[in-house]
Amino acid sequence: MNEETFQSLMALWDAYRPLIQEGYDALDKTIVLGLPATSMPAESDEKDTGIGSPYGEGAARIWRFWHGVIHKIMQGPIGKTSAKTWHSPYLSSWDYNPFFLDLDKLYKKRLISKKTLDKIYQRQKNLCYIDFKQVESDYTEALTEAYKKSKSELPFTAFCNKLVQDQMRHCGFTYIGDIPINVPTRVSDRHPDWFLKDWSLGAPPDQYSATPQKWGFPILHPHALFTKNPTQHLGPAGRMFKKLLHFYFRGNKGGIRIDHFIGWVDPYCFYTGKKNYPNGRLYSSPKHPLLKKFYLKDKADFRRMTAEFLLPFFNEFHLSSMDIYPEDLGIRPQYMDSVLRSFHLGRMVPVQFNDPAVHDHLYHAALAMPEDIAVTDTHDNPSLLDFFTALPHEKRELFARQLAEDLRFNYTDDLTQPTWLYRMQLGSVLASPAKRVMIFFTSLMGQKGRYNTPGVVDSWHLRCHNHFDQQYFLALREGRAYNPFEAICFAIYARGDAFYHVHEDLVHRLRQAESTFFNTLQNL
Repeated sequence: MNEETFQSLMALWDAYRPLIQEGYDALDKTIVLGLPATSMPAESDEKDTGIGSPYGEGAARIWRFWHGVIHKIMQGPIGKTSAKTWHSPYLSSWDYNPFFLDLDKLYKKRLISKKTLDKIYQRQKNLCYIDFKQVESDYTEALTEAYKKSKSELPFTAFCNKLVQDQMRHCGFTYIGDIPINVPTRVSDRHPDWFLKDWSLGAPPDQYSATPQKWGFPILHPHALFTKNPTQHLGPAGRMFKKLLHFYFRGNKGGIRIDHFIGWVDPYCFYTGKKNYPNGRLYSSPKHPLLKKFYLKDKADFRRMTAEFLLPFFNEFHLSSMDIYPEDLGIRPQYMDSVLRSFHLGRMVPVQFNDPAVHDHLYHAALAMPEDIAVTDTHDNPSLLDFFTALPHEKRELFARQLAEDLRFNYTDDLTQPTWLYRMQLGSVLASPAKRVMIFFTSLMGQKGRYNTPGVVDSWHLRCHNHFDQQYFLALREGRAYNPFEAICFAIYARGDAFYHVHEDLVHRLRQAESTFFNTLQNL
């Protein structure tokens, strides 16, 4: 790569940040980058532990490069992962993930030796791939050494938790946390009476799966969650759950994502006992032989989980409803939308689930509400470009026609090309009424690969390229990465003539900046 050209591009990138932000302000948009904490890049190739840290210099590189183009990073759950669950962050424990630690900071505190750190740095790494087996071995060795040198009186796990908390406390980055729907096994093993016997959580067939998804997660017993005592609403499981949520909220200044919020409102239950009972919704199955005793007659009661467990954290952590990201994808139970509306919470609108043959489809971004989140892709999806590339031509044409209409383009057959669909979709989510846009790092940066494939147990390995800045510029030149200049201009024009005329000067300045930037980009 031409280093002189790269430095020229970086100077322009820095100079144009205020202009890009001016465009977001005009559209009233907050851009959220999906980048799991362990997928962060390294500080450099020479200082790479094989896994990312949200508190290290690699994360600082991400923030320095992307600030003004993105506003928050959704980092995923913060719990400790395990080889038994293929290091899925959504099956993590009620302890902080020690892989989040920046080992260089432990070295600077003289908790690990230079010899130990250098051995980890010098080990051969697979590009953009997290080898959890090797990482676990390396981190165990480093943290055992740190534990011995510290002479801490805490148990080893508590010591590791404290190290992560210390780095989290001094972190100035704006992360969005994540509350998994699964309750850690240490709770269900210790208090089995807090959970419904012979029932597990899952989902009926939906966009992710043509067959029912039996996750096997335990379901909190309603009688252990809530009491009929007017002075003490929460039962023992409810008090535990509140402490668990505090664990996830802590250290995430940008807000919180709630995994499978549907499971908060009305869980879908699978019977696992010896008899042949049907599946059903926990709170809306009045004719079910077993679940009918939990039936909620008053639709206001479907609000109680949110009211009791979510609202109290708004004041404590200085958050609003626009800082909450409820993941509500899949078959929507009765009262789902009324619960969201009653708390001014938005829906996720994943454009990959849109059916362009249905103009008023639930996931058509142009029909979103301001409080919604327009989502190009999540950690469970292919990148946006890969999604369009995999579609048959007939489906691409349907998307092209709809996106052309959304953006006020004249339709031509060229728009069915995956790169054009990708560019138009990014403009469409910015043009949509939704004030928040969420985009996963593969789609933003043009990086190839997939982080998780639902139903495939051994996922979660993909990591952001160490040279993400250079790779982004190369992908941008090829039309495979997010072009903020173009996407903002598309969105302003899509809002109509009156809106366009108010911001016509901004569009001209963005296009001029884009032209200057891409002229330099051709020399890379």
